[in-house]
Amino acid sequence: MLRLYIGENALTRDAAYRAYLDSFVKEHGQMALDVLETDTLTLNGSIDAVTTVPFLSAKRCVVLRHVSQNKDLASNIEKIVDRIADSTELVIVEGILDSRLNYTKYIKKQADDLQQFDVLDSAALVQWAISFAKQQGATLNRADAQLLIDRVGPNQLLVANELQKLLLVNPEITKELILSFVPASPQSSVFAMLDMVIQGNVAAVSRLYQEQRDQGVEPQAMMGMITWQLYILSVIAAHKEENPDNIAKQAKISPFVVRKNLYLAKKLSKKQIIALLDVAIDADYAIKTYKVKPEGGVLVLLLELTKQIITA
Repeated sequence: MLRLYIGENALTRDAAYRAYLDSFVKEHGQMALDVLETDTLTLNGSIDAVTTVPFLSAKRCVVLRHVSQNKDLASNIEKIVDRIADSTELVIVEGILDSRLNYTKYIKKQADDLQQFDVLDSAALVQWAISFAKQQGATLNRADAQLLIDRVGPNQLLVANELQKLLLVNPEITKELILSFVPASPQSSVFAMLDMVIQGNVAAVSRLYQEQRDQGVEPQAMMGMITWQLYILSVIAAHKEENPDNIAKQAKISPFVVRKNLYLAKKLSKKQIIALLDVAIDADYAIKTYKVKPEGGVLVLLLELTKQIITA
C-alpha cells in the first residue's frame, strides 16, 4: 500500500501523517515502523526496506520524506513501488511537487491514499490564527492576526511558531506585542518597500532598506526578492480582471501572494510597471557586471523605482 501526504502546508501535512504513524505504532508496535533518511538512501536500500518481511507484527510501515530530492530514488520510483510487499505500507511525504514530472504523475496515480495539504488563503489563515490563539488560552483580534501574517508570511507553521513565542510574553496578543517581538520577513519588508515606492515615499523606502541591512539581509538577496515581486505584479497587472485564484493557478503562484499583491497591482498602470521592470533589469545587469556595488546599487534601484512612479 502506498500512502501520500503532500503539499506546501507543512503544519497540517505533518500533523496528519504523524497522527497516522501514531495509530500504526499503537496497533503494530514501534518495531514495525521504519523511518529512513532519504537524502542518503540508495535504490537498493529502499527496495530492501519495502520488501522486508515484518517481525513479530502483521505489518510494517516504511516512511520516506522528500523522495523528490533524491534523484536516484525519484527516477526509479516505479521499481520501489512495484516491490512493495503486501505486508508493507509505504508512506511518502512531500512538499511542493512539479506536476509535470514523471515522478509526481506516477506516485499520484499509484497512491492508495492521497492527502493534499495546500496553503490556506489569507482569510482562512487569519481565522485559523485567531482560533489557534484561542485554543492556547490567548486573545487575538482579526486586525492583529492579519498584521502577524503580513510580517511572517503565509507559512502556517511559522505563524504557529510565532504565536507560541508571543504567548510566552503575554496571552493578550496586541499590535504592539507583534511589532516588538516579530521581525518582518525579508519578503514582507520588500512588499512594504514597494508599497512605499508606489506611494513615492523616499524616506520610508530608505528606512526599510536600512532595516533589512541591519538584520543581515544581503543586497543580492534583496535584489532577487525585488525582481520576484515585480514579476508577480506584472503577472497580476496583465490579468487584473481575472479571478485571483485563476491567476495563481496559471502562474503557479500562491493564492495568498496573488491576493496580497493585488492591492499594489491595482495602483499601477501598465506603463508604470514596464518602467519599473526596465529600471530593475538595468540595475540587475549593472550589479552582475560589477559596474556598481550591490550595496549601493540596490538602494539606488529602489530610489530610481520611486522616481519612475512619480514621473511615469
